[in-house]
Amino acid sequence: MTGAQPDEQVPREQSPREQSPREQSPREQSPRERSTGAASDRGFDLGNLADRPNVILTGFMGTGKSTVGRALARVLDYDFVDTDVLIEHDHGPIPHIFATEGEAAFRRYEQEVASALSSSTGKVIATGGRLMLDPHNADALGTGGLVFALTASVEEILRRVRSDDGSLRPLIAGDDPPGRVRALLAERTPLYARFTTIDTNGRSANTIARDIAGRVRGALADHRALPDRTRSNNPPSEHHDD
Repeated sequence: MTGAQPDEQVPREQSPREQSPREQSPREQSPRERSTGAASDRGFDLGNLADRPNVILTGFMGTGKSTVGRALARVLDYDFVDTDVLIEHDHGPIPHIFATEGEAAFRRYEQEVASALSSSTGKVIATGGRLMLDPHNADALGTGGLVFALTASVEEILRRVRSDDGSLRPLIAGDDPPGRVRALLAERTPLYARFTTIDTNGRSANTIARDIAGRVRGALADHRALPDRTRSNNPPSEHHDD
């Protein structure tokens, strides 16, 4: 595990191409756990947690998923994975996918990545802004994992996603970027709210990572306190008649 990192507020997000390929290692897999329905007041389904459950970060663009994800991976001593980077590694730049194959193809690639990661453990997974809004993906990654939705204000989102040359991403570019962000947030916020939400406004990536790590450790402590029969990764022993 690496040493402590200096605190800084969540910076401008990097594009998938700017991120280090060696951080992407999604193929380590173990048998997927089945849900038992055991829940806690932390909002997590505890019965199907693995010993080192994946931590999935979702949320709107500019909420800091990749930046916080790397910091969180350091804190938990986990691997870090970015689903957009994995898609670009296999299929090329995302704008090119949209331009030549269409959005449906990109959403299909998201589903493939979610399925591939669903049986892994010990990973912090930063997802694209819509990936966890797809029920298939939410089920694939949420079963056995802990999902957190990062939030930020419209002003903070615009600051973070603006490129060095001042341009904005196509989804929110145009005559009224703040209005476009507000409209998209109004549509998506109720969907993100199904997950545990984490406010990132004015907070450093390391502070947010420590916050989430504490919640992960708390959920694991609650999981270990469950009776064995409620843990999907500890099946009850067989009984034999004398």
